[in-house]
Amino acid sequence: MATFVQRAVGISLVMACLLGGCKKGSDSAPPAEGGSIAPEPPPPTTWSGWDGLQTIAIVGQDDPTNHFLQQAAQELQTYLGSMSGRTWSVQSSDIQDPAIRLDVNAALPEFAGRNDEAVKILADPDGIRITGKTPIAARHGAYLLLEKLGVRWFFKHSAWEVVPDTLADPGPFSELHEPDFLYRRIWHPVSVDNDRFARWKARNRLDGAASYEVRHSYADIAPASEYAAHPDWFLPEGGPPLQLKPDHPDIVDRAIAYARGQLAAANTSSWDSLDRLPPGAVPISPNDGLGWSPPYNESTDWQIITDKVFYLANEVAKNVQNDFPGQYVSVYSYSLYAGIPTSPLEPNLLVQIATSFDKTPLSFTERVEGLAAKGVALGIRDYYDVNVWYRDYPPQDFYKLLRAIPWYAARNVKVYNAEAGDGWGARGLLYYAAGKLYWDPGADVNALLQDFYQKAFGPAAPVMGRFYERWLGGQKVNHRTLALAFQDLSEAEALAAGNAAVLERLRHVAYWMRHVWLWYRRGLWDTDAIGNLTLQETKDYYEFLFRTRSLYTVFHRYIESNIRRDLELRGLSQAEITGLQNTTAPSAPQAQTWLDEALMFYAGTDPVDVVSIDPYATNLAPLNRPDLPTYTPGRRRGSSVVIPSSGNESVTIQVRGTGSFSWIGPDGFERSSATVDNPTLSPIQFAATDPGLYTLRSSRSSFIDALDVPGRPAAILADEQTIVWFLSPFTGYFFVPAGTPGFLLGASGTTDRPRTYDLTDPNGVTSAFVMTQTDQIPVQAPAPGVWRLHARATADSFDVQFSLTGVSPLLWHNPQWLPIPTQGSP
Repeated sequence: MATFVQRAVGISLVMACLLGGCKKGSDSAPPAEGGSIAPEPPPPTTWSGWDGLQTIAIVGQDDPTNHFLQQAAQELQTYLGSMSGRTWSVQSSDIQDPAIRLDVNAALPEFAGRNDEAVKILADPDGIRITGKTPIAARHGAYLLLEKLGVRWFFKHSAWEVVPDTLADPGPFSELHEPDFLYRRIWHPVSVDNDRFARWKARNRLDGAASYEVRHSYADIAPASEYAAHPDWFLPEGGPPLQLKPDHPDIVDRAIAYARGQLAAANTSSWDSLDRLPPGAVPISPNDGLGWSPPYNESTDWQIITDKVFYLANEVAKNVQNDFPGQYVSVYSYSLYAGIPTSPLEPNLLVQIATSFDKTPLSFTERVEGLAAKGVALGIRDYYDVNVWYRDYPPQDFYKLLRAIPWYAARNVKVYNAEAGDGWGARGLLYYAAGKLYWDPGADVNALLQDFYQKAFGPAAPVMGRFYERWLGGQKVNHRTLALAFQDLSEAEALAAGNAAVLERLRHVAYWMRHVWLWYRRGLWDTDAIGNLTLQETKDYYEFLFRTRSLYTVFHRYIESNIRRDLELRGLSQAEITGLQNTTAPSAPQAQTWLDEALMFYAGTDPVDVVSIDPYATNLAPLNRPDLPTYTPGRRRGSSVVIPSSGNESVTIQVRGTGSFSWIGPDGFERSSATVDNPTLSPIQFAATDPGLYTLRSSRSSFIDALDVPGRPAAILADEQTIVWFLSPFTGYFFVPAGTPGFLLGASGTTDRPRTYDLTDPNGVTSAFVMTQTDQIPVQAPAPGVWRLHARATADSFDVQFSLTGVSPLLWHNPQWLPIPTQGSP
C-alpha cells in the first residue's frame, strides 16, 4: 500500500517530475478562491467557555420557524446535550446571557462577494455566534461547529455516527467557511430508509442553497404520446419517437414555456433531501440513449447533433435570462452531444459534462476547456458507483476521483453531480471524503483518512488503516488480499474488545468483505451461468444479503437480483427463494460465525502482505546505469508508459506498429490522442504543458511492434490496475530500494498456455517461474538494487502479462532511463 504520506502528496497534486534530477511541481493553477476556510482577522483572545452555556437562541431572523434554523437548533440541542450531559433549551429570540446564537445576516461585511452558503462562526465571551448569509448557511455552521467538537457522520447508517463522550473546549476562534462548489449532489437510486440518506447529506453539507439539476428532459417538454399528432417534432424520422427535433420552431416554443414554468415554480424537494430548494436551473437536455438516425448518422454526425442540442438549450437561455436572473438552463455534455458547439453560447447556460459515455473523438480535457472558453457555467456529471461496473468491489479509483476535484475547482467548475450507490462498505469513504473536498478542494486527504481511522475504529485504527490502504492502493481482489483482510478484521476486533460502537462498525466492514469473498468465489460477473458456489453456499449468500440489507454494506438492490438468478438457475422455486428472505439483522454471534467461516477457509495459509507504491505520488530520478545492457522493446498491446516532464515542452515517442494512443496528463485526464500505422520506427509528439508524470496509454486493439522514448526517463507501468500485455518476449529492469520487505510478481497463464518468467536479482542469481494460472509470486527480503524480469514467449505461449506490487511498478528496457524513487536510490 502507499504510505499515508505518499497518498497525501498525490492528492495534493504534487507530481513527480524529472529535469536532470527531480523536483516537485503542481499540475495547474491553485483551486479557485473560496474554499472552506477563508483568511480572518485574529480571533478573540477569550471566550466564556461552556460553563453557564445552556441556550441555543435563534436571533436576527424574521422567521425563527425557518426549517433550516429549526433543524440547526435541534441538532445542536441533541448533540451538545449528549456530549455535555445537560439539557439545552432552544429560544426563538435573543437572550442577554452568553448563548449559542443562530443568526442570518447577508449584509455581514465578510460575506461580500461570497456565495449564499457562506457562514461565519465566532467564539468569544458572549458564547458562540453562527452567522449564515442564508438560513441554510446557518445550518451548515451548526454542523461545522459539531464537527469541530469531534462529531462525525461517516456513512449513511447510524452506526457510523461518532459522538464524543465529553464536550471539547475549542477556545476562542473565528472562522469563515463557504463551499467551493455551489451544488454538490451525491445521489443513488431509491433504496430502503431514504430518510437516512437525506439526513447524512444534510449533516455533511451536500446539495446547496438552490437545486442546479440536470436530467434527460425532452420527454417532459414533449412526451412520446404526442407523436401521432405531431410526428414532425420527433426523431428518428419515421419513429418510434426517442428524441425531439431540437431546431423545430414548435419545440423551441415548448421548451421556453416549459423552462419558464419550472424556473418560476415553488421550492421543491427531491426524494433524497430534507430540504425544499428553489430552482437554480431548468434542464433542457435530450432523453437518454440515442435516437438521432435518421436523419443523422450516429457514427459521424456528433458535431451536428451537438450543435442542434445546444441550439435549443441556448435559445431557451436567451429567452429567460432577463426574467430569471441568477438562474440557469442546464444541459448535459454527453453521448453524441459531447462536442463543443460551434455557435456562441449564453452565460446563463449550465453545461454538466459527463465523464463517461462520450461518443466524440475529443479528450475530456478538450471538452472541459473548450466549453469553458464558450463562457458558460460548468458542472460535472460523474460516476462514483455503477453497480454493474463495480459490484461492490473495493474502489480502485478512490484516489483518482478525489484527485479530480481540485482539478475541476481550478477550472471554475461549480456544480458536481455524482451518481452513487447504496453499497457503503465499498464506496462510503469515497462519498464522505468527496463531500469534504467539495467545500475545500485543497483539504488534506491524508488527514481526512487518519481522522476516519481514529474516530471510527479507535484502538483498532492502525490495523484498519492497513486494511483500507491495501484496497485504496489498488491491490486486486484475490485469495491473498481476502485472507489478509479477514486477518485484519479479526485482529481489529480483538483490539476493540469491549468497545460496542467500534465493534459494530467492524462487523459492518466484515459483512462487506463477506460479500466480496463470496462474489469472488462465485466466479461470475454478470452472466447467465451457475457459478462456483454450491447450492447451500448460494442459499446462505442470499439469506446473508437480506440479513444485512438495512445496514447498506452492499448495494442490495443489484447484488440480490444476481444471486436470486443463481438460485433460479439451480432450480429453486419462487416460494423457496422467498423463504430465504430473512430480514432479521445479524447478531454479534452470527457475525462472529461468518467471520470464523472465512478465517477457517484460509486457515493454514500465510499470505504475504506488501505495500502498493504509487509512482504518481513518488519523487523519481533516472537510474543512470549505462553499464547494463539495453534490450529491444517487445511487441505489445494495451499497455501504459509513464513519462515525467518538466512542462512546457513537446515529448517525442518512437513507434512502429498500428493502433491508437491516449495522452494522459498528470491530473489523470486525457489531454490528446493519436492513431498510428507506422511500418517503420517513426516519431509522434505530444504536448506536455504542465510539470508532472504523463501516461501514454495504448488501446487493447493496438499492435505495437516497438515503442521507445529516446533520451529521457520513461517506463512501463505495471501496477495491479494496469494491463501489461506483450505478444513477444520482454526483458526489462525494475528497482528494489534498500529495506524493502518483499514484493509480488503478478503473472498469468493457463494450463494449455503456460508462461515462463525469469527473475534475476542484483547478484546475478536467476529464478524461473512457470505459471499455469493467475497468481502472485512473493519475493521476500529481496536484495536491494536493479532486478531484471524476462518474460518468455514460446510456441504455446505467445502473450505474457505481469504486474509488480511492493516496489515502484515501473519497468524499462533501458537501464539508463528507468525512473526510480529518489528515496532509497543508489
